[in-house]
Amino acid sequence: MSDTPLQLKQFLPYQLAKLAQQVSASLAVTYEQRFALTISQWRVLACLGEKGQATSKMIADESFMDKVKTSRAIKELIDRGLLVKQADQADSRSFWLSLSDAGEALYSSVIPYAIDWEEQFLVELSASERENLKAIISKLQASLQQAD
Repeated sequence: MSDTPLQLKQFLPYQLAKLAQQVSASLAVTYEQRFALTISQWRVLACLGEKGQATSKMIADESFMDKVKTSRAIKELIDRGLLVKQADQADSRSFWLSLSDAGEALYSSVIPYAIDWEEQFLVELSASERENLKAIISKLQASLQQAD
């Protein structure tokens, strides 16, 4: 154990949490203004856009959202006609979700903005710094997975 006093602003978990919150808040403005989507709704769309179909549990796990937030976002997207819900033949308590045609169109229209946002966010980093950042994040994630 270290005797060094904790300086919150220098504590890496705090810095990462703060950065994640700032990123999320910045993206939320774009998603809300341009597409009338909350961050939670976007995460559901992005998960289904990538996977094709998933259960609400799979979406919650993939998007790091709790069950309540995930369920609320799914309901809102179904109500807007952006998702299709099908019963799971193997488990009557579950159902499969996929993007409707309107959901696919919305997802496809958001992608260029998301990619552009990421590009603008990383503009201060060189190509090698970007690659290093991705490698460092992967290492840290692997380290946490090994600890679990």
